[in-house]
Amino acid sequence: MIDITTGHITIDSNNSINPELTILELKNLNLGESQIETDLQNGWTRIQVNNLKIDNEYFLMTFSFLNSAIQIISFIVDNKPIQTNKSWYDYSIKNEKLKQKEYSDWLDRQIGSKRKFKWGEIESVLDNKGGGSSIVMRYGKK
Repeated sequence: MIDITTGHITIDSNNSINPELTILELKNLNLGESQIETDLQNGWTRIQVNNLKIDNEYFLMTFSFLNSAIQIISFIVDNKPIQTNKSWYDYSIKNEKLKQKEYSDWLDRQIGSKRKFKWGEIESVLDNKGGGSSIVMRYGKK
């Protein structure tokens, strides 16, 4: 799914995400069950793609663009459709630490242990302020 040489994410045999992706190109792919666009009014725009199915896994992906150029992709992955209507009552730091470990293990299975590449970096993170764990890809030479 993730090409460590190029930073491309293969969606299916016809579609992929790449470091040169623009907002318009992403919208035209019409990915997932739904897309939510948020213009942060500071040059940044986020597009959340809900329940994008790749192979036998479901992804909730947030694409962050600066001046229409892709900078960051953060995502969570599960073997079943992801609920997007969870509340803070569902949150616990213990569960998020377990998820972060699951995401680290998922990355190990997908790409091995290396996390920095010519195209950028990828890691499993726990965001205490944001209240969740995810996998984050940052494009740009490191």
